[in-house]
Amino acid sequence: MKNKLLPFFNVLSKDEQSIMLALAVIYAPIGQSSFAKLLEKSACFDRQTLGLINKPLRDKLQNSRLIIMSTDGWRCNEEIAEPLMRLAVDQPWFGKLTQQIIAEPNYFYSAKINAYHAIKQLRIFLYQGNETAFSANIERFYTDFRKSFTDSINIIFLNTMTLLGFHRYRIR
Repeated sequence: MKNKLLPFFNVLSKDEQSIMLALAVIYAPIGQSSFAKLLEKSACFDRQTLGLINKPLRDKLQNSRLIIMSTDGWRCNEEIAEPLMRLAVDQPWFGKLTQQIIAEPNYFYSAKINAYHAIKQLRIFLYQGNETAFSANIERFYTDFRKSFTDSINIIFLNTMTLLGFHRYRIR
């Protein structure tokens, strides 16, 4: 199954692609200024890239359906999040950004947004190969977000399995 959003990603500039890869890693909605501050704090992105995090880029990414906008901020479209995460793993900034994301407090978000943050951490631990943290967090995710557990796990693993060539399996 070919991802229909990848052609839109492929025509972005290198800096715009870096921004999309970072959004795929972050996964949960993030406000524009918080996003810019997080990337700046990571010290892995240059001023030119940081300067692109603005309304024109937001509109461009939203119009191409690469991001979903809400009152909570920018969020990478789930349809492309896993393929982009696989690309992000190979970026020199991946480790440093994921450390910052995991250390970032999640304050008082709605239950839906808290679920995104829990999924974000699961995805990071999965792609880091951190089995201990993944195991601990999947149990917490199941306990705290039982209603959305199956759908969320299917999104993560079915997208990953599809990328690897498996198409028939679904968690029930």
